[in-house]
Amino acid sequence: TLLASQRQMHASVSHELRTPLARLAAAIDLTEDHPKATLFDGMRTDIHELDQLVDELLTLSRLQDPGARAALNDIDLNRLACERFEAAQRGDQRELNWAFEAADNLSLRGDARLLARLLDNLLTNAARHAQGAVALRLSQSDDGTHIEVADDGPGVPEAQRATLFDPFVSASPGGSAGLGLAICREIADLHGGTLEVGQSDLGGASFHLVVS
Repeated sequence: TLLASQRQMHASVSHELRTPLARLAAAIDLTEDHPKATLFDGMRTDIHELDQLVDELLTLSRLQDPGARAALNDIDLNRLACERFEAAQRGDQRELNWAFEAADNLSLRGDARLLARLLDNLLTNAARHAQGAVALRLSQSDDGTHIEVADDGPGVPEAQRATLFDPFVSASPGGSAGLGLAICREIADLHGGTLEVGQSDLGGASFHLVVS
């Protein structure tokens, strides 16, 4: 039910907030007697994690608003995807093998800011789980415009795919369980598109968006 889902969401948010808050409280207690640079670095990391979580919560709340609307304009999809792909590469600390494949002159009617967020989330997620390779592919077919982000990581078991886009769900033990994929699904919905996860030809997960 809706009420049960809201209760689960609130419980998950509380849990996600408590963890960095508890670390912050412990670090503050320690720095009172033994100030160390590593403690301050840890506190900055925890504050950044809290800031990201609050940003994701606000974003998801806005997207789920019944009155939410995408600011639709004609977008040069090749250019937008290339910009986000290059940004993801710059943030790569693991020297992954990045591949970008795109048909020529692809355009899409959509909200550039939201689609950039979707691409950022999917590419970050792929880089996190990849063993060595990430691919971004753009194509066009009779049923619409296709955006695929693939990796060579452990993939998503079929039994978990139906709930993977729910808030605070992770496909792997100890993996990130935030709101990134839930935000992607809401952005896809706002564009009248479908976002699904399957197995990629790289051996890991494939996140596939189709916008008619």
